[in-house]
Amino acid sequence: MKVAVASSGLGHIKRGIETWAFETAHALQKHGVNVTLFAAAPLADSRVPTITLPARKRNAPTTRFIAKIMPRWTWRWHLKSIYAIEQVSFWNHLKKHLRKQTFDILHVQDPLLAEMAQRYFMKKKLPCNCILAHGTEEPASCLRRFTYLQHLAPWHLQQTLQILSRGSTPELSFPYWTVLPNFVDTDVFCPVDSQSDKTTARHLFQLPPDAIIWGTAAAIKRDHKRIDWLIQEFAAATKANPDLFLVIAGSRHSDTEALIEMANQRALGKISFMTDIPHAQMPRLLQTLDAFVLTSLFEMMPIAILEAISAGLPVYTHPHPVLAWMSGAGGTQIDMDSSGALQQCMEQDTLATLQTKGQKARQHAMDMFSMKHVIPAYIAYYHQICEIQSRK
Repeated sequence: MKVAVASSGLGHIKRGIETWAFETAHALQKHGVNVTLFAAAPLADSRVPTITLPARKRNAPTTRFIAKIMPRWTWRWHLKSIYAIEQVSFWNHLKKHLRKQTFDILHVQDPLLAEMAQRYFMKKKLPCNCILAHGTEEPASCLRRFTYLQHLAPWHLQQTLQILSRGSTPELSFPYWTVLPNFVDTDVFCPVDSQSDKTTARHLFQLPPDAIIWGTAAAIKRDHKRIDWLIQEFAAATKANPDLFLVIAGSRHSDTEALIEMANQRALGKISFMTDIPHAQMPRLLQTLDAFVLTSLFEMMPIAILEAISAGLPVYTHPHPVLAWMSGAGGTQIDMDSSGALQQCMEQDTLATLQTKGQKARQHAMDMFSMKHVIPAYIAYYHQICEIQSRK
């Protein structure tokens, strides 16, 4: 069985999708799968056979120019979105490799890549089946096109089927859909061995050794990730508890500088921004923290939470079913849209409380989301698909 894992942003974009593609390919290889990783820019630290494809990158000036000048109706040709232009360009090169090397499975999280692969497979222009790992909030009307669909949480599958079954007689059936979560390497993302080890890690990142450090890992922007709200709540909490410190790690966006200025005005010297930090440094950075928070109101299945609970951190999220399922007994759900809710937790939760929750979080990660637990389920799904195809 030959498996291809692909991402049009891998190598030049830092999101959960790109992290998933990189980590999935490496985890499959560790489990003995013949896997090839397809990226859009060279990867310095890849230990998996990797092919770099010359795609139009979404943030390149020429890509933005194309999207800007094209008439509105060209959205049908995927020419009004920089992300879509990137995926189409990437696909034009990827499909040649898929044909030539006769892969059995193509596994992606980029939705347009999956849609184009599905179309080619149905027309018998492509020998491999495509699995979309759904992490991009595509509507149910789009998801119904896919034969093989990986939902990341039970709630997502239930919601999609509920929407699709409305007005249908009989109820629609999607027999080859599955629920397989994202995963985390619990050997890499692990708690510190001792307080002295945590002090060493904090010294490495120039963080205060004795503070109670909260942290987040998210794109540094206002919309969706709501970093401005996090700064506001934290700044208010420091007035009652001056021992607090906040780490914000993530990729830069157009409003990042304004958010840094906001942090300096409201909590000068209490907030450290770590922009575009290499993913390889995240295990150590998480070991500097005492608590992890994600202030977005909805997520598909953020890898950042899995990495945090695996590192033994209590996780504070909005009370959404997926986020609560992910964080388990080590999680605390609070209304992230209610002023003062997070502030109160930051003021009142002691180190002892955080450590107790963190131990539960670590156990939850080991039981539910460890690479050793999830990847065999991925491989079993691949074999199921190959068997289905062999019978046709």
